[in-house]
Amino acid sequence: MKIFNKVQKIMIDKNYTLLDVKIINDYTDIQYICCCGTTYTKRIERLAANDNGCYKCNSLQKSKRKLEILLNQLLNKDEIPLNLALWALRLEHNKTVSEVSKVIGVSTETIYCYENGKHIPSEKNIEILSAYYNINKDIYFKDVIKNNKVKKCNDCQESFPATTEYYFKKGRNGLESNCKTCKSKKNYKYKGVLPHYMEGQEISNEDTLLIYKAILAGTIDRFIPNPQYTKENFAYCYRYLIKEILKWDRELLLRKMSSSIVRKYKLVGTTKGSYFGGYINALIEAFPEWNLKAWEFLNVGNNFWNDQTFEEAIRWTIGQMKKEGLIRELPDITAIATNDMLESYGLRTVIEKFEDSYIKMLQWYFYKFTDYRPKVWEYRKLPNGFWNDEENFRKAVRDKFQKAGFDGSLEWIKKNVNREFLKETNLQTALAKQGNNIYKLVKFTYPEIENSEDLFIKHKASDGTVLDSRGELLIYERFAQDEETTIMYTGRKKDLKFYNELYDERYIPDFIITDFQEKKLINPLIIEYFGLYDENKTKYKYMVDYVNKTKRKIEYFNKHDDFMFVPIFPGEINNLEKIVDKVQDKLHNINL
Repeated sequence: MKIFNKVQKIMIDKNYTLLDVKIINDYTDIQYICCCGTTYTKRIERLAANDNGCYKCNSLQKSKRKLEILLNQLLNKDEIPLNLALWALRLEHNKTVSEVSKVIGVSTETIYCYENGKHIPSEKNIEILSAYYNINKDIYFKDVIKNNKVKKCNDCQESFPATTEYYFKKGRNGLESNCKTCKSKKNYKYKGVLPHYMEGQEISNEDTLLIYKAILAGTIDRFIPNPQYTKENFAYCYRYLIKEILKWDRELLLRKMSSSIVRKYKLVGTTKGSYFGGYINALIEAFPEWNLKAWEFLNVGNNFWNDQTFEEAIRWTIGQMKKEGLIRELPDITAIATNDMLESYGLRTVIEKFEDSYIKMLQWYFYKFTDYRPKVWEYRKLPNGFWNDEENFRKAVRDKFQKAGFDGSLEWIKKNVNREFLKETNLQTALAKQGNNIYKLVKFTYPEIENSEDLFIKHKASDGTVLDSRGELLIYERFAQDEETTIMYTGRKKDLKFYNELYDERYIPDFIITDFQEKKLINPLIIEYFGLYDENKTKYKYMVDYVNKTKRKIEYFNKHDDFMFVPIFPGEINNLEKIVDKVQDKLHNINL
């Protein structure tokens, strides 16, 4: 009963609401609601102590005492600073800093900065607080905000808007006590960077470089916007960085430059929108002689590329090609463009964005920004595997035939389609896919046309023998007229085959002479015409392979015990009598 009376007295004295009393052994726990609305459970001994018994009430009371002292120190009681107004409003509603911070969605440190005048809350946060406290912000904060949007400089005693435009940031949310003008004087004059500089004087590129060198040396920590710099001033610093410190040429600059380099060498402030709007624009300004383009840089950032920048890069490249006389109209570009050519104009990064395909890049540009609609097969170099697709194959060949005037007749194909025509229409690869056989190419493309392979025979001897080339035809016809020799063409019949085990190669000779002067040769004579042989043409791999295989074939037949061998080269084909003499000399020197 004594304990209960004691509890009742405490509840009345402290204006608490009793909820429950629990007696456990020698301890008594009291559950109650504090005057601030917070529910607590405490032991009676602690509750009866001299403190308020409530952490929140303790904190609020201490805060109120501090606020009263600050308000009493104000000279003009009618102009309450915004920070003190926010502080008083919180205490009036018995709210802790943590409770208010959760409502706004900021940290408790930010609320402390608001109430201590280190940072001004945004209009949005003012609206949230007004709604939270259920007050009219236009009435409550009207005069307070108006009087607190300026900040007085400690040095010049001038008042400026309390923003980062006039004051440097200090700490996380605060502002420097001196304005930027006064701060710059201290940084430059007191530290000896520009002791000769007078306020209002234009700063030269050389003086700007002195400031930049001081920043790099650690004497000062930043570029300060007083004096008022120009683009040329900062471009001069970029030239110094690239030429003197990094020692980069144009190629290294495009490949290595990045925002991390700008941060490392203290040039971040120079890239803001009021100067260049980015370090790439600064470098373009700094090196006009290099004719830099933004899209040439390897590290332009993911946010740089969009339809506008893609279009700008491709349009500029096409314009340059026209100026250089490489093309006159858009269709000309499909006949000469390659990945390497377009990369030489700085489009390497652009092509990479289109899956490393210059064709996809140009198709996107043509179809989106022009009236030109080229087909994929109109380009000089087609994508890998294009001719392996039967649908692509037929569409491409049919389209090229129709543009050349194909009327659907077999006679037109017979008259116009030859190897020169296929080369001019860029169909050499299509022909190669059909075994270099024009008949097969036409048959595959136009299966509906009834054609005969005989129509495509170009090299047919007087006796009806079909040969592969004009050179073979000339050789065959000449020896067919010679009564002393009996020659057979084996190139197409493939009756005679040889195997070179050393190189794992199979050889089929062109001609074989079995009889001479009406006598059977013990060792028949093989004649091989190497129509493409040219040791000077080493540009293409297939030519190098052909020359090397020719040498291996000659070596193989010269060592063969059962056959004689005579090679004939392109330079000899214009003198058939010399070839006949060459063969007959070989035959006269053997035993028949």
